Amino acid sequence: MRKQTCELDGKPWQCWQAAVHDLQTLLDEGTVSCEVIGEPDVYGRVLGRCAANGQSVNEQLISRGFALARPSETTDYVATEAVAKEKRVGLWQGQFQRPSDFRKAAGIPVESPAWGVNQLCGSGLRAVALVLHHIA
Repeated sequence: MRKQTCELDGKPWQCWQAAVHDLQTLLDEGTVSCEVIGEPDVYGRVLGRCAANGQSVNEQLISRGFALARPSETTDYVATEAVAKEKRVGLWQGQFQRPSDFRKAAGIPVESPAWGVNQLCGSGLRAVALVLHHIA
């Protein structure tokens, strides 16, 4: 059960499911490739950058409004997020709490391994599995 939800027209909206569906649609459009970026973090997680049909999956999800920029890590997608917000697409069509704010309010350290965080707020393991499925 996902504990983090969104609202659309004043009603609960399972935006996570909408985001997963959008990611699946994006990945189904063609060839997916990924490259490892940097060394594993303290939890052994590996960061990567993926592309679908030669286009950044990160940027596409942010432009569709189903992912958020992380300016504390990179400013690469801040302008893309601003456009999605202005267009009110994806998450921006309703109300939501940024995942980092949700984790903080729920007492989940941001540094927690993704698996533990995923159990409470669905922070991306399904997205990673979808990408791996497409490149495997």
